[in-house]
Amino acid sequence: MQRLSPAAFRNIAFIMVALVVALVYFRAPHAPRLGDGLELTAVAAHLGVAHPSGYPLFTLIGNVALRTLPGEPYGIMLALCRVAAIGAAMFLMATTRRVMLMFHFSAPCAAIVACSATLMIAFSQTFRDAVVAVEVYGLNALFLTAITWLLLPVHEQSVVKGRLILAIALAFLAPANHLTSLCMMPLALLMGATFIRHSRRAAAPILAFVFFALIPVLLYASLALRAEQHHAILWGAPYSTGNLINHIRGGEYRHFQFLMLAPDRPFDMETYLAFATERVLHFAYNLGMIPFGAGRTTFLSSVLLFASFACGMVMALRDKVFRTAAAGLGLAIAAQVAFIMTYNIPDIADYFLGILVLAFPFMVGGACIALRAAFRRLLFPEEKTSNALALLAAVVGFLSLGKLVEWRGNGDENMVQTWLDRISAELPEGAAVITAGDHDLYPLWYLQFACGKRGDLFVYGGNFVRFPWFRASLPLNDPRRPKVGFRDAPPTTLQQYVRDLKDLAIDPILPYGPVYTTFSNPMERAQLSDYYRITAVAQLLPDKDLLIAQRQGLPTPPSTLYKIEPLK
Repeated sequence: MQRLSPAAFRNIAFIMVALVVALVYFRAPHAPRLGDGLELTAVAAHLGVAHPSGYPLFTLIGNVALRTLPGEPYGIMLALCRVAAIGAAMFLMATTRRVMLMFHFSAPCAAIVACSATLMIAFSQTFRDAVVAVEVYGLNALFLTAITWLLLPVHEQSVVKGRLILAIALAFLAPANHLTSLCMMPLALLMGATFIRHSRRAAAPILAFVFFALIPVLLYASLALRAEQHHAILWGAPYSTGNLINHIRGGEYRHFQFLMLAPDRPFDMETYLAFATERVLHFAYNLGMIPFGAGRTTFLSSVLLFASFACGMVMALRDKVFRTAAAGLGLAIAAQVAFIMTYNIPDIADYFLGILVLAFPFMVGGACIALRAAFRRLLFPEEKTSNALALLAAVVGFLSLGKLVEWRGNGDENMVQTWLDRISAELPEGAAVITAGDHDLYPLWYLQFACGKRGDLFVYGGNFVRFPWFRASLPLNDPRRPKVGFRDAPPTTLQQYVRDLKDLAIDPILPYGPVYTTFSNPMERAQLSDYYRITAVAQLLPDKDLLIAQRQGLPTPPSTLYKIEPLK
């Protein structure tokens, strides 16, 4: 029987891994989940403006998909996110193989190691977070891995013009999805300079930089054109130049974590060090979970993976062909880390994915270099060393499949849909709803803008009482819109917050019809009871769903709907 060529073996292995990853991703629960995904789907459905920094590319792609593909809106957006994550995993596998070849491993060994490493990372908690809910991070990972694969040198060629031009296009397109992908600019600039130095043809890369630089500018500028819609989510009211720039820079999210860490203290070095330490520990924990999940060896795994990355980067920097690309990737990773340490990162796991996909191929390569050195000290011949590495990689990849247990549903798959069905049935025509936070505001936005239902509701975000821009997201022709008000500064006490809701929201709209709230905080309801009669009118979630969520520590939307009426 004729043996498979290395190219055929690689292709078959890659196709099998792609099919396994796709099967797992698309068998994961696909019902709407709490979080930004509901808002992003609602924004994409009508080309609104999402939370900072706006994500215009993600919104545009989602809008096209929602207009052309059949199905439930959240499921369509989730399918796009999963396709992007599959693409990121495949580019990561191809890049890992190229790094292994760069370190002079045999072609079969490189293919097996790349496949096993991809299974390990594709089924990790970090990737799982990007594919179980609608988010921008899967598409961001796709951009980062594709740019890396395009710019990593092939054999002795420093960079090929076609790859360079395409990488430049993606490097400028990616920030319109997520601004952190600007970290790839140093790599693109370094490889562009290398191409010019070797080929002495500067026109193509320079023109590419100039032309493609217009893409993110135009996409972000388009956010300002969406302000005249009849009823739209217009986060940050970006129809003025100042508001648009502030929104792109992060708006009210900027340095939000610093304020949460020490809300009663000004930002200082001590506060920053506490913030940075917590972020570093979180980073290390997420890194250590990748091989086999959480456990006693999590932080030890983190140390070993970091050491492997350092080994891989040092070896790449010593190679005259790959040192420029390695330096560019090192700068890209440093830029991502700097962003985490200086910006609002509510959940570092989301941003950790961007760092991980850049560093992982060199982690794998560095680990294999160390193992090869150990095998050679045991006097293994070269072929036996290669076989041992391939076997070890296959075993690690197989063991990592045990993490698929985490991909099973938590029992809360229909919780959001149940909540939406019940609140829609309970609220009368034209009612006003004062929401408590994102977990009730975003589902109502999803109901109105993505599902096209209950457009008669007047939804006032109680958690946005201090943001005057929220008025831009209220229905233009609703008589309650000009009546409500907002503060320019955050309230300092619970009493002041409730008083603001009374004076700025509830009192102005009570004369226009029934007013409801979903406040789940008993202290807030007790304060409101000093001014109004608060009556529970409906339970929005079954007890069994609440019990499942409580046992597993899952977030839930408010479980009770209350009616607000004047005291008599």
